[in-house]
Amino acid sequence: MSLTLIAAVAKNSVIGNSKMRKMPWYVPEELKFFKENTMGKVLVMGRKTAEETGKLRARDCIVLSKDPAYKLHGFITMTIEQLLAVNAYDFDKQYAICGGAEIYKELMPYCSMAMISYMDFDAPGDVLMPALDRTVWRRAQSVEMNKFTAVSYVNTDCKTYSKIISKH
Repeated sequence: MSLTLIAAVAKNSVIGNSKMRKMPWYVPEELKFFKENTMGKVLVMGRKTAEETGKLRARDCIVLSKDPAYKLHGFITMTIEQLLAVNAYDFDKQYAICGGAEIYKELMPYCSMAMISYMDFDAPGDVLMPALDRTVWRRAQSVEMNKFTAVSYVNTDCKTYSKIISKH
């Protein structure tokens, strides 16, 4: 299993606005970048993000919820533990972790890569991107776009669920 964190982050670390219940900006070039980098992957997002965005076309989608009975049209519901356990040995499947902040924070240690679009503006909002631990995340490449810079990172200390299971 391969987990890749993908996020768009404003200069002031904002990734969302809980009062608006949607992205606090609209940048078509970044949406195209997101689509190109998530096609063929399973999208994984938390309940609030999934309810805001809905199912995205041509991609399987998982909604993470603490309530395994939670249902959302077009999504498979799992807990974080189920996602990690069920897919611990599925090396072919690729997952794109799409937020929100709580999901990023919980799954960041298990992600082997991060693709972050750093927007060139501040945005109104109260949902902030958790910081990458720069002692384990190494910058791999950077591409300047019109309104953002796309930066890829590699996690040099990526945890796997199978390692955690074997310790118990």
